[in-house]
Amino acid sequence: LGLPGGTSKASVRTWVEEHLPGGCGIEDVRRNISDSGSATQAMFLVSFRKEQNARRALEVLQGSKFEGHEVSAGFRALERSRHTAKAGRLIIRNLAFDAREKHIRKAFEKIGELIEVHLPEKSGASPG
Repeated sequence: LGLPGGTSKASVRTWVEEHLPGGCGIEDVRRNISDSGSATQAMFLVSFRKEQNARRALEVLQGSKFEGHEVSAGFRALERSRHTAKAGRLIIRNLAFDAREKHIRKAFEKIGELIEVHLPEKSGASPG
């Protein structure tokens, strides 16, 4: 969120919670220094426990007013996190030795799409 320079983390949290009634699932609020170093604008990163809460916040908060200033909201951090090496990784241990990619995909299809499945070869195991 791009907000006035004197804005506190606590006031941002309160404002977001007021605009998203019914529990918005805020995990953290951080104040970031803007790239331009401007004292007139403060950048805040509001993290949510669930992506759906972040999407709801974006819809509701984008263009709304905070102390008379229009809010600019976006998914910059979310999009950046998707491109990191460990974002969204799930490690599953103790699989059956005969487990294959199709078994893993079928087991997790109810949860969502898997981008990649990596099954390391067992040392000493014969292929196939």
